[in-house]
Parts: sequence; C-alpha cells; structure tokens
Amino acid sequence: MNMMKEMQNQRVARKGQSGFTLIELLIVVAIIGVLAAIAIPQYQSYTQRAANNSCLSEASAFSRAFVAEVQAPDGTPVLPDIQLGACLSADPATVTAASEEIVFTPRDPGTRNSSCDLEAGNCELLDPEP
Repeated sequence: MNMMKEMQNQRVARKGQSGFTLIELLIVVAIIGVLAAIAIPQYQSYTQRAANNSCLSEASAFSRAFVAEVQAPDGTPVLPDIQLGACLSADPATVTAASEEIVFTPRDPGTRNSSCDLEAGNCELLDPEP
C-alpha cells in the first residue's frame, strides 16, 4: 500500500513539471513582439541608407571616370557609358563633354538622389523632396 502511494505521488510530480505554463509562453511571445517592433524600423532605415549610399558610390565612380576622360591630354575624350546598377536612372541619360551636372536616382528603397558636379567630379546626396 505504501508503495502505491509513492507511485501516485511520483506521477503527480511528473505531471506538474512537464512543459511550460501558458503565462511563460505569453511572456516569451510578448518579448519577441517588442524586439520585432524595435528591429523592423531600424532595418528599413538601414536598407534606405544602403540604397542611397550605393547609388552615391556608383555616381561618384561615373563622375570620376568622366572627369578623367575629359581632362585626358590625348585628344577627344571617350565618354564613359552610364552603367546603372544601384541607381535606377540618370538625368540626363546621355552625357556630353559640355555637361555640368548629372542627377542619379536610387533604386527602391532609396529615397535621396545623388547629384554630381561633372566639372569637379564631386557628388553629394540631395535632400529628399517634401
């Protein structure tokens, strides 16, 4: 009889210790929700900055190649083609030796255009339009 009681007590003890309680699971879900609420806007901001900066880098490379060709002492410059990868478009689409400025538009999720001064070879991010 004594042995039967011990076995019942062990079964009850095992039943009480199996798995997580509902409140523990709800707390974990709430913590994950708070972390996601913080991380998602930061990630979106990061992807926007990355798209803007990669388009700026591409625009800078083009403008430097343009300045190098225009300033080359060996005669008529061979103007580089605009190869778009990180940038969606360039305005104007074709560049001549008389061009002074070109504006590059980034691909999504980028929001800021890059403007290049082709006489100096400098590029900068433009403020977003309101």
